[in-house]
Amino acid sequence: MTLLMEARQLRIGFGDRILFENGEILKLYEGECIGIVGVNGAGKSSLLRVMSGELEPEQGSVLRYGSSSVVTQWDDRSTSAASPELDHLSGGEWTKHKLKLLYQSKSPIWLLDEPTSHLDVQAIEEMERMVRKHRGLVVIISHDRMCLNRVCTKIWEVENRQLNVYAGRRPGAYEAYRQEKSRMYKEQLHAYERNEQEKSRLLEALAHKKEHAKRVGKAPNTNRLTSKEIRSAKPHFGHKQAKVEKTVKALEQRIAQLPLLERPYEQPELIFDLAFHEAIHSKIVIEARDLAIGIENTGKMLVEPSSFRIRPGMRIAITGPNGAGKTSLIRVIHDTYKQVRLDGEKQRAAYLTAAEGLCLNGELQYAPKVNIAYFDQLLLGLEADTHAVQNVRASSRYPEHLVRTALARLNLAGSRALQPLSSLSGGERVKVLLVKLFLSEANLLILDEPTNYLDMEACEQLEVLLKQYPGTLIFVSHDRMFTQEVATHELRLDGGLLRIITWGGTEQGPIHSDNSSSSSVNSSVSNNSDTGLSAEDRMRFELEWSSLLARLSATHVEEEKKELERRFQELLAIRKTYDIH
Repeated sequence: MTLLMEARQLRIGFGDRILFENGEILKLYEGECIGIVGVNGAGKSSLLRVMSGELEPEQGSVLRYGSSSVVTQWDDRSTSAASPELDHLSGGEWTKHKLKLLYQSKSPIWLLDEPTSHLDVQAIEEMERMVRKHRGLVVIISHDRMCLNRVCTKIWEVENRQLNVYAGRRPGAYEAYRQEKSRMYKEQLHAYERNEQEKSRLLEALAHKKEHAKRVGKAPNTNRLTSKEIRSAKPHFGHKQAKVEKTVKALEQRIAQLPLLERPYEQPELIFDLAFHEAIHSKIVIEARDLAIGIENTGKMLVEPSSFRIRPGMRIAITGPNGAGKTSLIRVIHDTYKQVRLDGEKQRAAYLTAAEGLCLNGELQYAPKVNIAYFDQLLLGLEADTHAVQNVRASSRYPEHLVRTALARLNLAGSRALQPLSSLSGGERVKVLLVKLFLSEANLLILDEPTNYLDMEACEQLEVLLKQYPGTLIFVSHDRMFTQEVATHELRLDGGLLRIITWGGTEQGPIHSDNSSSSSVNSSVSNNSDTGLSAEDRMRFELEWSSLLARLSATHVEEEKKELERRFQELLAIRKTYDIH
């Protein structure tokens, strides 16, 4: 293999802040694709800038044996040659333009910083194909775990001021990295627990020996002994005490020699309290009738007249290419809901607070108890002068320790959770708003690209939290692995057509309203086929379900609550599978 780059004993930092240092010589060859991963702020982009020559390291050097082409994550068209046709490109179109120039270049070295940002699935898959075909070297930073798993041959992890290298093969390098991390964590935990057990055993033995030494050292009762017996007993007891004291010192020395191991960090567990999220007892949360979204004065339809139903507990991913109208669709659902609440009604015509050249038709109806919280990337609803915990508790009944637990799950713990939001990064503010929403009293969340600006570890933790969330979820995300892990259903929007897919199941086809009374029923998101349960089974299920909800609301014992929550998730899966309402 041809050597294309060497990173020699790098140290990267800014003033007193050291991002990482590595004393090795790292060699990069043609045919390799290196994926750089790490939490927000770890120094991934700085490392890529050093590799490109844009930034000088504090120590060490980078040698390149060939020209390089760089794709940055920022919208840098202002630094490019003036071109009127580029001024009007969207973020996704601009990224596609930069990637097109990259593919056309003759550079053997490609350096890519978040190239999947703003791209739809089709464009991401095209980029993956080009990376796999490239015969040179590729170094890529991406929060798209599926992309890394498909294109990388090796993973570099920036963590705790160190650069760790994980060998792998394509495809599967990222998954192999995660498995190795898990194995190492289990080894560290096992070593810590063994060390603690040994320490406890030795401390117990030490306490026993010290107590024994006290008894041995006591002078014998001389009232019943002759003077000769007393003289002969003293050396015996003195020798015995010295022996015990020697054992005590040996135990103390063994305890002092034990390694000082810290317990590996373990994510705190968050259990949602159903008492804080009012249940929706209606069979339908949201029903759309003949909903249509078009662009004024063009005749173009983003959403053809369609009808659908959303049921409690569903986690629905709205998917489709860039420009299909996904964000417009969720804004219509949210803004119409706000207007319905202002009107004091359950339904009304589709509505947008700011039309922005869109024309709407159709009607939306909402369950009486539905309480919607909406996430967009403007981060509205946050107070910059207060800290994360205060921001969340302003709209939450959860106690402070559970708020802190939720923030810690997204790697916003300790002093960071108590700093004013104005001092936090954009990614950290996103985490605060997400926690604020799913710890609020909302029972339906609408999330527009919630994983943007989150590192991969935070994405994985967000997946866990959203799968545990007791309400209903509607979201848009280009993160394919996130969508795959979280969604129970897909609402696909492509070419104006809405198609309903049970995630991992069968497609239920395009849905169009035909003005018949059964139209919206047939276009339900859930499968309305025979449940396959007998009347006796259904009665048994309903009895356990009602009992479980009552016990969950009443108990304050953590262990019992965890067990009840586990059973709740099992029953919820059965409820969805058999369409029990």
